[in-house]
Amino acid sequence: MVYRLFIILVLYVICCTNVIVGQEKPPPDSTVGANPGDERESSGRVNNPASGEQGTTNSPTEQPDQTRDRSSSVPQGSPREPVSPENPNPVTQIPGNGGALVTPIPLPKLTLEDSESSKSVIDIEVKSALLKNYDGVKITGPCRSYFRVMLVPHITVYVYATYDRIQLEPKFGPSDLIDINDLTNKCNKDSNKYFKLVLYIKNNILILKWKVQDKDSKPTNIDVDVKKYKIPKLDRPFTSIQVYTVNTEHGLIESKNYDINSEIPEQCEAISTNCFLNGSLDVENCYHCTLLAKKVDSNNECFNYVSKEAKELINKNLEEKNKTFKGEDEDLDSNEQKLEESIDNILSNIYKIYESKQDKERKKSHYNNKKELVTIGELNSVLKIELLNYCKLLKEVDRSGMLDHHEIGNEIDIFNNLIRLLKAHPGESTYVLNEKLRNPALCFKNIEEWLVNKKGLLLSNEKIQNLSTTNYNVTDLEESEYDYERFISDDMFEKDMNGVIDLSLFDNEKKLKSPYFRRNKYCNNEYCDRWKDKTGCISKIEVEEQGNCGLCWIFASKLHFETIRCMRGYGHFRSSALYVANCSDRDSDEICFVGSNPVEFLEIVEETGFLPLESDVPYYYTDAGNDCPEPEKNWINLWGSTELLNHKRPRQRMITKGYISYESSYFSDNMDLFIKIIKREIQNKGSVIAYIKTENVIDFDFNGKGVHNMCGDKEPDHAANIIGYGNYIDEEGEKKSYWLIRNSWGYYWGDEGNFRVDMYGPSYCKYNFIHTVVVFKIDLGIIEVPKKEKESEYFSYFLKYTPNFLYNLFFNNYTTNDEYKLNNRLKTNQHNNKKNKKDRYISAQDEPPTDNVESQAENNKKTEIYHILKHIKDKKIKRGLVKYESLLETKKDHSCSRTHSIDPEKHEECNQFCIDNWKACKDHYSPGYCLTKLYTKDDNCFFCNV
Repeated sequence: MVYRLFIILVLYVICCTNVIVGQEKPPPDSTVGANPGDERESSGRVNNPASGEQGTTNSPTEQPDQTRDRSSSVPQGSPREPVSPENPNPVTQIPGNGGALVTPIPLPKLTLEDSESSKSVIDIEVKSALLKNYDGVKITGPCRSYFRVMLVPHITVYVYATYDRIQLEPKFGPSDLIDINDLTNKCNKDSNKYFKLVLYIKNNILILKWKVQDKDSKPTNIDVDVKKYKIPKLDRPFTSIQVYTVNTEHGLIESKNYDINSEIPEQCEAISTNCFLNGSLDVENCYHCTLLAKKVDSNNECFNYVSKEAKELINKNLEEKNKTFKGEDEDLDSNEQKLEESIDNILSNIYKIYESKQDKERKKSHYNNKKELVTIGELNSVLKIELLNYCKLLKEVDRSGMLDHHEIGNEIDIFNNLIRLLKAHPGESTYVLNEKLRNPALCFKNIEEWLVNKKGLLLSNEKIQNLSTTNYNVTDLEESEYDYERFISDDMFEKDMNGVIDLSLFDNEKKLKSPYFRRNKYCNNEYCDRWKDKTGCISKIEVEEQGNCGLCWIFASKLHFETIRCMRGYGHFRSSALYVANCSDRDSDEICFVGSNPVEFLEIVEETGFLPLESDVPYYYTDAGNDCPEPEKNWINLWGSTELLNHKRPRQRMITKGYISYESSYFSDNMDLFIKIIKREIQNKGSVIAYIKTENVIDFDFNGKGVHNMCGDKEPDHAANIIGYGNYIDEEGEKKSYWLIRNSWGYYWGDEGNFRVDMYGPSYCKYNFIHTVVVFKIDLGIIEVPKKEKESEYFSYFLKYTPNFLYNLFFNNYTTNDEYKLNNRLKTNQHNNKKNKKDRYISAQDEPPTDNVESQAENNKKTEIYHILKHIKDKKIKRGLVKYESLLETKKDHSCSRTHSIDPEKHEECNQFCIDNWKACKDHYSPGYCLTKLYTKDDNCFFCNV
């Protein structure tokens, strides 16, 4: 019941869609914001006579309570259920130039709890207000804060007050993050201090002012840090300023959008504002979807703000999905359709259905309020027949060929495999389970055979022995180039006589440590997942399936090679694994059953001087061991003139050709350095090859969504790729980090072929889960590539956020010493050593824990995250709110939680429709529009925000 108290958020935050802000006296702490020209100058700070800011004339002042509407404070009190308005669908029609009418999507309207409840508040401590005379904001708060400011659409400012770090991220040009250095005002991790930040634009110059002082000290203009940056001429003006803040204790995220110069027509702005207020992470997609869903005339001026690329993408999807939308000409008798129906039938019958009042009470008390699986004794004849039919259909549909060469089990074997998988994925959505049930391993009679030939790493060959025994001095590496904590800072650039740094010269003057890596929202020092960037080269690299053949070393090597090509600008073209396998010098009967490693991959392509496209030599694991094919004239050679470069470690005689290896055991006293090296290599080359232990640790039912905290082994048996990393909060409320690892066991294994492991692992481990990391050291030279049409530069009028934007905002604000511990309220989906798999997870550990670790599903309580959104324009505020079922849900590219229902009482119905039909729309450019086309019941549900 305690969580229901947070429903009161809705009562306060969304009650008024359009509220006139009250006028109050300016707050007493507005010194820095009220007179930004009065601060004394010290070592290049303000009051430079040449700065053009003498005196206080026209100085920006704080707009009277532009956001001080007490809406950052959320009243607590008795929860009240939402009340539908008398007219649940108010419509405002605004004529457009095309003669069509645009119907804004109304926000839910709820009643407001009366006066007394507002006395007890949940507060977001970081406050912001719009400046009166200039385009800018003033932000104040405690030094323990982390927040972000976006000067839309051109600059993002990251403020880590605790660590005295402020960073700028220009969006114009191929720019990087810039550290703001030489700040004399420092928080020094003092929780009793407060900061004041003023950001504003004057005469095309961004001015930043920063002040730190004790909480109760008198406001002063003395010794304020001032930084100035000249902004180049841009095609678009700054349109708004967005401020993002968090209250981690109560699961609140607040986003404010201050409109400062909206050039978009009013009718179009109404649509984009609704998208923002409904929590959309891709406003352009939502905006475009709304225009199409509301059937706005294509000549309407609002279509001018949709990019050409977006129009082309959605038109392409419309052509592909047309038959699905109409429900016509669909081959209902296809095996694919029959398999989908079979999976739906199985998932509908494999859970118990409670009929009596006593059974319903039992269901309520059942762990996690989830459905309970039937037992083998309750397996009925209908389900038995369906299980056999399911595997028959899966064999016809599956392209891996695994079921062609393994005995299919009977209904009991299949049932046991399926139950094991479902128990490993408690509380998972129907859509995800539908995907999981396409794993052919579920139909094996002898499930232990599945993993045997899924491995294939071997380090025993004499000619590659040095790969795992290379001895090096960690101290040497500390002195090398692998310290990734070196940022581009503003003191690298010359200032003019007024202390202004010209950002237009940034890309010409900066000194990059790597010519290939630029930190951005998809890959930086804290987070990296380039597969989230759907327009990027690396995201086009698909998950591979090695089948029943131990060629993991080839698949890991070729993915690493392909990401290097992407990072060097050669584009992605899928290379042939079968060509490499069949051009090995080994006996053909050893190819699938005697493992190898990436060194042999390099030796094969170096010796043949050739690496064709997958389309020229397609992979099928039963073809491994055939003759090495002779390249044909029309084949493309992806290896081209690539050269293997020598690598010599400092003060050592040993030289490796074409690769560098790092064994984690040599870093046992300095794992931080090992992690820095891996991050640096991923940043520069897109991925690394990782040696891991899979036997008795990872299997067909492995849950890839959570973060596994596992040990490694002295002898690895499998090669995979680390393709990214990120942060998470474990069950004890501790902030930790994970590796994102891609396997070659198919899309339906793990989390779409990937899984996550804690970077450090349990403290009692003798070996880290990542045994060794290998990276190629090659010069690609001139490579022949197929001709492609020149890609135009992508332009969008609206901002697009990374899927992890809200999660990282929350994570960076969270501190483990909070009085309010997340383990009492917020549980991540971290899968530690589960009771029923304990032996598998701790087989390589030296001192396994004594306590049994129960399945998290038995004690995990999901915590809602409330995202409060505000749009401020002309002293009026529009509010929106989105509730996420858990913090992890804020990581997703798309979320059905953002589904909008005109009738609040029917929101769950709309949300369920989104979930049930997600599979049909997940690959659409605009899943929201796809869902809108499928939903024909009425006009209540709106999906463009998902």
